[in-house]
Amino acid sequence: MIEFEKQLKLTEKLDIYFNIIREHLIKKMNFDESQKEFEIIMSKIYDYVMEKLYEKIYPLEPYTEDNIIFTQCILNSWIEPKHLIKEKNNYLFDSFLPDVFDNFEKIDQEKSPRKKLEFMKNIFISIENVVKFNGENKELGVDDQLPILNYAFIKAHPFPIYTNCKFMDLFLGSKRYRLEGNYLAQLITICKFIENLSAKDLFDISEEQYKNNCIKSRDIKGF
Repeated sequence: MIEFEKQLKLTEKLDIYFNIIREHLIKKMNFDESQKEFEIIMSKIYDYVMEKLYEKIYPLEPYTEDNIIFTQCILNSWIEPKHLIKEKNNYLFDSFLPDVFDNFEKIDQEKSPRKKLEFMKNIFISIENVVKFNGENKELGVDDQLPILNYAFIKAHPFPIYTNCKFMDLFLGSKRYRLEGNYLAQLITICKFIENLSAKDLFDISEEQYKNNCIKSRDIKGF
């Protein structure tokens, strides 16, 4: 469906529609684009329209990748931080993971792409907070974020996250070159990593141990 919407240039047509509304607010209602109130109004209008369109534009069926990713998360649910985070694996995750779980759930629940992107941003903010909480005051790079997000992703086992990523990507617009675009690119990278996860991607575990742990998880979960 998303590929078809790209062919139809859905986002370009919606941009024209929202620009007409923007121009009307500026010219007819004397709003200043720099006013915070203006952006709040535009965000509410955008959310309202996208929520009404949601059932018509969101994929009816999840991508095949979603089933693979979810299964991989369940099979690898035994994984500990030390298996993914080589140097720093003593982070305290207790206060961090519930926020991540909640934001992953809200990404799927929300119907506006703007709101989905906001909850995705919250996940990365949570990662920054857990690093700070554990006594590290530094600017996080991708190499710092990805192992922590890998761990949180597996524990959250979000579904259908890949479909949501494709949907958010369709409506990124100018945010593609901002934080949102960077975060979404990282999240898609995580999806691909989990989809192909194997013992060679982990630390401190043998191939045999890995297979046995996955078999135990499969049996416990009834896969």
